[in-house]
Parts: sequence; C-alpha cells; structure tokens
Amino acid sequence: MKPVVVGLGQEAAGDDAVGLAILRAFRQEQPAGLTLVESGDAADLIELCAHTRHLVLIDAVVDGGPPGRVRRLAESALPLQTGTWSTHSLTVPVALGLARELNDTMPLVDILAVSIDRPDRLSQGLSPAVAAAIEPALRMLRALLCDPPPRGPRA
Repeated sequence: MKPVVVGLGQEAAGDDAVGLAILRAFRQEQPAGLTLVESGDAADLIELCAHTRHLVLIDAVVDGGPPGRVRRLAESALPLQTGTWSTHSLTVPVALGLARELNDTMPLVDILAVSIDRPDRLSQGLSPAVAAAIEPALRMLRALLCDPPPRGPRA
C-alpha cells in the first residue's frame, strides 16, 4: 500500500490552510508512489486509515508556539478530546480515535504540525510567518517519507 499524505485545512480561515498549501507545493514536485489528499474535514481520516500502512498528516495547530514553527508530532502527542463523538466538526484526535475503534489495524500516523495563532475571522491567504514555514515543512516531509520511523506494535 502506498503512503497517504493528507493536507488538512480550511481555505477561508487564513493560516489554517497551511496544510493545504504544503501539500500543494509537494504535489508540484510530482512525488511517485504516494497518494496525496486535500481535506477540509478530519472525518476523512477515518476511511483513509483503513487503506494505508503509513498516514502523514500536515495540519495547522494552535499550540501557543510562534506562528510558523514546524514540528513532527506523534499521534500520542495529540490532546485527546472527550465528549460526544459525532462526524460533525471532528477534530484530528477524535477522528483517529474513531478510526482506531472501527478498523482492525491502524497505520503508522505521523503529523507535521505548523503552529498558528487562533484564527479570529474569515480570511484568505497565509500570514508571512506561516508562509515561510512551507519550505522547512517540505524538507521535513521529504525526510520522513524517505526514512520513516520503524513500525512498532500498534494498538
């Protein structure tokens, strides 16, 4: 199975679209042997988890870090959000939790996270600090796909 790379984000929410921007820049490199998916809905992850062994998510995070900081996160580093599970307004951690419950096996999940400030209004385009994160994120993505971490036991 091919690795699946997912760019998450909302175009009309300014810096929240950074995952989409990074995926689009990566697509221009015409990478072979990968499935590239743009998504504005974390619910899409539930189905994607059933069809790959390696899922790479590229997403904006509001984590208090400086806008444009790029980090690789383990799935276990995501805050588990409790409450009623619904496919409306799913967060990434909840979508992955649902996928874990619904699928017999789970892929290796890597997350490339770009810190942003909390979006406070609808806007188009990335801020300069977040736009500057595209190239470092691409380098990190290329390295991750060329040398993925060893796959350990998965729950």
